[in-house]
Amino acid sequence: MPFACLFVPDFSVQAVVRVEPQLRNKPVGIFYGAPPLTKVFAVNHAARQLGVEAGMTKVQAEAFCGIEWRWRSFSEEVTAHAALLDCTWTISPRVQDAEKQNKDDLADTVLVDLAGCEKLFGSTEKIAADLARIASNVGFDAHVAVAETFLAAQCAAQGFPGITVIPGGQEARASVRCLWKACASLLSFWKR
Repeated sequence: MPFACLFVPDFSVQAVVRVEPQLRNKPVGIFYGAPPLTKVFAVNHAARQLGVEAGMTKVQAEAFCGIEWRWRSFSEEVTAHAALLDCTWTISPRVQDAEKQNKDDLADTVLVDLAGCEKLFGSTEKIAADLARIASNVGFDAHVAVAETFLAAQCAAQGFPGITVIPGGQEARASVRCLWKACASLLSFWKR
């Protein structure tokens, strides 16, 4: 039985961008914490390209030009998380949040059991495309993956951008590619 995974990278940033669509193609960073301990909580890809990283102090981060700064908004994140769940419930009632990294965070990853859904919605490729389209319609730039195991779907969604469909029996090969990509990314980070 196949599983789908919908992953929203930089979830806190995308929650803000959903409310302020004019920020969609701009570098955006999210601050969190009371002064003087305010830190960068999250940034999008465009802000990372400029050198901003989560964990920087507010003073360090504000030295970068051209970045739109916002404060973390739990209410926007709760609304965004509800929208993320709604996206997946349009395909299947069997939906589960992936594990959270921190008890205060909302899950940026949702797993969907697709058993029987192919009869209603078509092939797994079409279902993955539908999930991506629905997520885009509500303001998310999401990664979608479909695989025979929920773990392979989750690894692929969190490791590869866009839509990934892993054929049955190829989960190990896709997981190795995902792991290889993560190692290469880590090595490039250490070379800085």
